[in-house]
Amino acid sequence: MALPGLAIRAHALFCVILARIWQFYPFAMVVFLCGPADHPQEQYEAAAVDGATTFRRFFYITLPNLRSVISVLLVLGIIWSFNDFNMV
Repeated sequence: MALPGLAIRAHALFCVILARIWQFYPFAMVVFLCGPADHPQEQYEAAAVDGATTFRRFFYITLPNLRSVISVLLVLGIIWSFNDFNMV
């Protein structure tokens, strides 16, 4: 017997998306937490000396340094999403 909310197509799609995010989130967070470990601190120090705000340091130093991490997670997410046919 199926749950009443999953019998509706829009609810079922939302539940599959929610389960996929729940499944991928811990791996992504571990990778994101390990990503900034190799960023050079000199860039942050130079930005602080130049008077850059926290937001500017994030957008101009942190995000460009995380570009490779984000691209790897994006590719892995796309590849792993093809394996979710059995969940549906």
